[in-house]
Amino acid sequence: MADSFVVILVATVLLIASGLRSGASRTWVILRPTMMALVVGGFITLSFLASPGTALAALTGDFTSSLILIGFILPLLAAATGLLWLIVPLITRRGRVGAVTFVWSATSLTALGVVATAILAVPSQIVETDEQALLRTTFPSPSGWSPELLNMALEYARELNSTSVIVIMDGQLVAEWGKTDQRTDSHSVRKSLLSALYGIAVKEGLIDLSSTLEELGIDDENPPLSAQEKQARVVHVLQSRSGIYHDYVNPEGDLPAPGTHLPGTFLFYNNWSFNALGTIFKQQTALAIGEAFKQWIADPIGMQDFEARHVKYESSDESMHPAYRFRISARDLTRFGVLYQQEGQWNGQQIIPPDWIRESIEPYSISNQFGYGYSWWRIIGHPAWLGNGAYLASGTGGQKLLIDPSQELVVVHRADTGNNLTRPLRIRYSSVNNDQFLELARLLIAASPEE
Repeated sequence: MADSFVVILVATVLLIASGLRSGASRTWVILRPTMMALVVGGFITLSFLASPGTALAALTGDFTSSLILIGFILPLLAAATGLLWLIVPLITRRGRVGAVTFVWSATSLTALGVVATAILAVPSQIVETDEQALLRTTFPSPSGWSPELLNMALEYARELNSTSVIVIMDGQLVAEWGKTDQRTDSHSVRKSLLSALYGIAVKEGLIDLSSTLEELGIDDENPPLSAQEKQARVVHVLQSRSGIYHDYVNPEGDLPAPGTHLPGTFLFYNNWSFNALGTIFKQQTALAIGEAFKQWIADPIGMQDFEARHVKYESSDESMHPAYRFRISARDLTRFGVLYQQEGQWNGQQIIPPDWIRESIEPYSISNQFGYGYSWWRIIGHPAWLGNGAYLASGTGGQKLLIDPSQELVVVHRADTGNNLTRPLRIRYSSVNNDQFLELARLLIAASPEE
């Protein structure tokens, strides 16, 4: 927000100067920049919400998008009116009545804009669970847990602006808080979900991890992959050690120079690799990711909310490999977590090979306090309350799936990041990081009978 204060300061200086030139009284010299500072501040705060799809999204009838659009346009109109207020008195030496009118109208419009977007800036907090959405038909309720300590964990989750939290321990449903049946963007958790599909495809002989991109005919454009990059193997891409630093859909941050690292030698968390995995999967299996996930995983383990259409491909000019957005509910993600905690078994049926799960969570690279496997994070230097083999799927904004096989523990945390319009604001102000999530998990485990 530092840039916002700089703009406000410059605007204030200009307005004081204009007030002195127009012969305004000292009161107006002070009042005018004060009110305009509020206008500019509101406008700058909301301006990063603008995107090329803003008007289109609102015109499609999406209510949330319409409110965001209004919240952006109102301060914009107020700022535009402010510029007229600055110019007209300089030309006509008149306009004090108009100035008074603007003071009230501009600040009112800005206040409405701020309120409209502030309401949408924070995800829906945990509310009373819909009894019909409970997982208790699958997982029984436990006994001996401390209600007081569970309530402390619930209050902490509310402080984090969590949308939903689910805890399974020893096959029992300890907690199910919030809108657990609401499908929201899983962000980078999608990579762990795709990793599970790879395990099944490898077992069926549809994908060979030792294949190079060149052998599979995988390339890109603007620019094409180099001969060195094409030697990356599928296993390197799964480990995010492909050595390919190509632009990708919705790029974020800077990339190393092409050719900086050989394939398989260096961990660089790069969405090009994960998107290319989606292309490879569809090419080798002849199935879209959503269709495969529903047939191979969702239906066999009884997911309640997932349909194939909840995986949507998103393309752009940066790369020929589309991203795949995975929308999944907390309770469906919990079933997926339990499937992994049970080494790929569900009701006696082997869904995912157990050897694949063990390979997936091996730390092939180390980054800070986490190791990275086949699109899963392994917790290294784990706290005392977690087992040695605990691992994590993690996504932007607070999408978390923690699995601790030693305690038969699964913890799911979701934070709704909204759509393309609300996402920047919610991620900026309401994200839940790994430390906060692990603290929530610690509070939950502290309420267990063993503690």
